[in-house]
Amino acid sequence: MVCVCCCVWSGVMHQPFVGGGGGTTYYGGPAVDGIFRCHVVSPYTTHLFTWPAFERVPTGRATLSTRSTPIVGHSESPCGHANAILPLLNMSTMAKGSTGILLLDVALGHIDVYFRYVHRTKRWDSCVGEAFLIVLGGVLTDRNGHLYDYSASGDHENTAGIVASLDKSLHATVVARVATYAS
Repeated sequence: MVCVCCCVWSGVMHQPFVGGGGGTTYYGGPAVDGIFRCHVVSPYTTHLFTWPAFERVPTGRATLSTRSTPIVGHSESPCGHANAILPLLNMSTMAKGSTGILLLDVALGHIDVYFRYVHRTKRWDSCVGEAFLIVLGGVLTDRNGHLYDYSASGDHENTAGIVASLDKSLHATVVARVATYAS
């Protein structure tokens, strides 16, 4: 990840078991004006001087407008707060285990919003996904709507959860509904 003045500019995510022998690598963010993907055929045939071909990833925005009901992604880890809030969102749900993968799912349009109520993630879990969302016009904040700070010093825990979406009005709706639950 690359952060400048406490803001994320780019990042790299590798999924070793997705897309064939060597996995799939994504990189992107505002610094490179997009998100790019490469399927590594085999980790044993990639040499230092043979660069794999990266392709620009199409935006996930088109999917948002075609779904009748938005999909919210959330952690598979048990959380009583999230279980109480998810029905208030009036959305279909998808559970997965990884913050990074769920943020990639938002960027790719597989889900419309990612929601995590509790802390249990660190800035390095959310940084790359936030870079991907920012370059596509999306937003990632804590559950109260505050941006995270990627400075080198301080606490690196995402202490107030995560809400992320390509659609800023959908993001605002989730933050508002979480606030009604918390009050």
